[in-house]
Amino acid sequence: NCTYDDAMIASIGSLALSGDRFIVPPITLLDELITVVRPTAPILPSQLYPFLGADFVACYTLLVSKEFEARFMRERVFEISFMYAVYARYLLAYWEDTKTAWVSLGKVFEGAINVLQHDIMSKYETNLSRGVVMCKASRSYQDAEKNAVMYNQVNGHHDAYIWCRDKKKKGAEFAVPMQMFRGPPQRWLGRQLQVSKFSANKVPLLLSINQEARPVRAENEKKIVNINADEMTSVSWLWPGRSLY
Repeated sequence: NCTYDDAMIASIGSLALSGDRFIVPPITLLDELITVVRPTAPILPSQLYPFLGADFVACYTLLVSKEFEARFMRERVFEISFMYAVYARYLLAYWEDTKTAWVSLGKVFEGAINVLQHDIMSKYETNLSRGVVMCKASRSYQDAEKNAVMYNQVNGHHDAYIWCRDKKKKGAEFAVPMQMFRGPPQRWLGRQLQVSKFSANKVPLLLSINQEARPVRAENEKKIVNINADEMTSVSWLWPGRSLY
């Protein structure tokens, strides 16, 4: 018999608390197999589900401890997985119609946004054809990577950016910030809409990434869209603030 922790380290499934059963997926593909079959695969399994990576498994005990360092590591693991989840959602939408690299922003976050904000998201399109770009130096709204999910690996004004455009103004492309919601009130997030050095080039939209569904604040309804991370990735429980015990 193996414990839940043993099973998670082995990356073989998840525990269904309601029925006290351990559920094993029918097929689990490792990075090594994917790279042999398709060397140019846009996403590797461990990038979406880190438990499939040997490096992650090796430090699992530390990750689930209550040490401050573990909190930081869990935060980073979740955020990187979330970036690839956004890219994966983009690919699924793009593969439905490959005539253009631009897809509906609402389609990418379908099921993870409040119904009150569907119309706002439907106004925009996103192009993430270059995949996920990891930046080791802090980058801002003005110098975000084009046609990509850009993740700031060091502290920046925003945690990440995705490349977008207004459907009615297709010549005007811009970066939309994604901010990981760690507790500050949304009026603080509201101030982040005004980050451009150029008054004529304000941030038109900000995506607030939350561990779970949050109510929409009326004063920010058209500018700050709440994203429920639980609907985007299976590892949001790693995020600090979510109890592991």
